[in-house]
Amino acid sequence: MNFRIQPGGSAKTATDVAVPWSSAIVSAPPARMYTPCDKCSSTDADVYMVHDDLWASSGLSGWVCFRCFEKAIGRRLVATDFKSLPGNTDLVYHGPELRDRLGLS
Repeated sequence: MNFRIQPGGSAKTATDVAVPWSSAIVSAPPARMYTPCDKCSSTDADVYMVHDDLWASSGLSGWVCFRCFEKAIGRRLVATDFKSLPGNTDLVYHGPELRDRLGLS
């Protein structure tokens, strides 16, 4: 199942059914939840969620990979840019680059 993370802290499946984080079931090892980037079409678009004010400053909408998001804000993401949510932890698979930015390395 692919999830889209929207501002406000909920996940949406590809069929746009809202799934609150509190009811999400995460398996071990970490589940790989991703969807292709709306901007560059990369299929390496791991789940992440930044603070609302940073998201708003990007001028983006939809699902974008962290690399396209960084281009939009003109800088590299740092750990304090991310919300404290399960999708930004080791409960969910993140590639090495995003793990580094999340402070999970």
